[in-house]
Amino acid sequence: MDSTLRATIGGFQIFAVVLLLVTAIYRESSRKTRVPLLLRPGLVISLAMVVASIAVVSLTDEDFGSYATLWFSQIIGIFLGLLLSRALLYRPSAERIQVVINQPLMARSADAIFAFGALLALAFFAWRGVPALQGNVEQGRVDAAIEGTGYLRLAAYLTIPSSLMLFALGRKHAWAFVGASFLIIIALANRSPLPYLFVPLLFVYIYRTAKPIGSLRVIIYALVLGSAIVAFGTFRILGQADFENYQEYRQDIRDGNVLGVALTSFTHYAEVVADNAVLAKSLVDSGAMSVKYGTSYLILFITALPGEQLSLDREIKLLSGKTFIGGGTPPTLMGEGYVNFGYLGTILSGFFVTFLLEYWFRELLLTSRHSAPAAVTVAFVTYGYMVYWVIGSQVAGLIGASTFPMACAIVFLILWHSTTKRLPV
Repeated sequence: MDSTLRATIGGFQIFAVVLLLVTAIYRESSRKTRVPLLLRPGLVISLAMVVASIAVVSLTDEDFGSYATLWFSQIIGIFLGLLLSRALLYRPSAERIQVVINQPLMARSADAIFAFGALLALAFFAWRGVPALQGNVEQGRVDAAIEGTGYLRLAAYLTIPSSLMLFALGRKHAWAFVGASFLIIIALANRSPLPYLFVPLLFVYIYRTAKPIGSLRVIIYALVLGSAIVAFGTFRILGQADFENYQEYRQDIRDGNVLGVALTSFTHYAEVVADNAVLAKSLVDSGAMSVKYGTSYLILFITALPGEQLSLDREIKLLSGKTFIGGGTPPTLMGEGYVNFGYLGTILSGFFVTFLLEYWFRELLLTSRHSAPAAVTVAFVTYGYMVYWVIGSQVAGLIGASTFPMACAIVFLILWHSTTKRLPV
């Protein structure tokens, strides 16, 4: 690919991004809700894709061509999601409906799920020890998952949705449940679940604060949360001697250059989306990886089958021959879609995440009309969780790098639909 063609494709990308943002802003600005503009479905999807595309400039011309086809496929899916979701979800009959939550039933259900998750977390620690206290934290948690404790760890993460629901419902000592979930996540030495706990709490604050929060404050909160995640990752790198084996970290670790380690870590994650999407596509195109036809989305369930069942990120890492500390190579949302159904899968991935957010945003709007404050808070928490799942999927895929986000999303779905009913206004 010559520089002229690359520049032309880049120009079309910029045009598509501008069109997407204008469409999203026009669509979202007319909605009456306490949710800031930047956190409404159209803007969340658009900005997540834009941010995930920043590092595309570092790709070679050949890789840029592969990435561009995936990128345009996903943005087509997002446009379809924006255009069709309103027609599918916002029918005139829905305007005369309110959502009412059976709060006692939801609280009892969340109590049971939390107790189940906490008990299995204790069982994991008793069996495998506490990963955060072990020498090689990063590889240790991966080895534990491979060695048959994956479902115990998954159950431990179910304390996230259950504690959030209890907090939203105003359960007595609610902070203790959130704090216990936080400690379980820290003990498991995996920082990726932390935003799934904290971002929904931000939505509680958005709803309960007396003065509506603007988009500028949302940006500030996002920067603070992102900095905290980078800081946690930097501390983890500095605390493990094995990272000195990597040239990009070696000198900074030896010099104790915390900012250098943090910058390298941030740059690495900025480049992940473009690089990993191209890698996933190349493995399928070369025949090294077979097309999954949707089976990778079922890894949450098929890992219970006899024998070792590789998750998509671990399979990509194995087939690519890459060696690094920790888990697998995240497939990205567009790469995950391509691995399953080719370009159609990438289009459907963009459509799905858009429809997912629109669905839960509709539930939030319906609940906000006439329901009790606790019920509305539950709707804000649930939507907040889905917002971060969609944002994170640009890097990890929906389930390609970890099973717990989908498992927790299923818990939210079950709790919501088993304890709510729709009544005419």
